Amino acid sequence: MTSLVLLLLMAAAGDSVHYVPAKDVSAAMKQNPPSPMINTEHYGIMAFHRTSAGQAEVHDKDTDVFYVIDGKGTFVTGGTVVGGKVTAPGETRGTSRSISFQKVT
Repeated sequence: MTSLVLLLLMAAAGDSVHYVPAKDVSAAMKQNPPSPMINTEHYGIMAFHRTSAGQAEVHDKDTDVFYVIDGKGTFVTGGTVVGGKVTAPGETRGTSRSISFQKVT
């Protein structure tokens, strides 16, 4: 089984440091759907556990940072979203992606 932490960051200069205890990160990884652990004017941080591939995603303003903290995973980036639909402002998700890709394992 793979444990994954995803941090959604939109940091701005001058933001303060936030500490999130391990127990809060563990609790956040069990929430479905995930909700922000930290949500400020400039950025949000979420953590969640994935056991299978997610949807194809495009974020207009967010950056995904993945940490595989247990097990193994394959991260695929690039390509074109197939069947893309706007699911929230600045967020597009699709059924799959068409890729001539770079694969990091």
